[in-house]
Amino acid sequence: MTDGRIERLFQAFEDSVDMDDTHWYLERGRAYAGLSIDALEGAWVDAFKAFLGRGDHGREIEYFDLSAEFRLRGLSLPEHLIASEVERVTKRVREGSPSRSDEELREHIRHFFSDWGAPKN
Repeated sequence: MTDGRIERLFQAFEDSVDMDDTHWYLERGRAYAGLSIDALEGAWVDAFKAFLGRGDHGREIEYFDLSAEFRLRGLSLPEHLIASEVERVTKRVREGSPSRSDEELREHIRHFFSDWGAPKN
């Protein structure tokens, strides 16, 4: 499987998850529809820091719902506002994970997708 195909599969998976999250946000009543963009950004940053930065899983749905509101408005997530937090989370994950080279990770991913796409019977 080529690297380009892996990237397309990851993107398709991510898009599918985003659609599911947006669906459930709409089912719950679109609670953040009335927020201004500034308020939406502030709430999203706060939820990101709580859920992904500190591991507060009680804020998980809030984070995904706020992200869905951005998608519904056709806006990009304000990732520039959380750059330093992303660095901290990435560092924490890397320090807590066994180290693998980039090539080892690519090979592991290729193997996963090969197995995933193989006939099951």
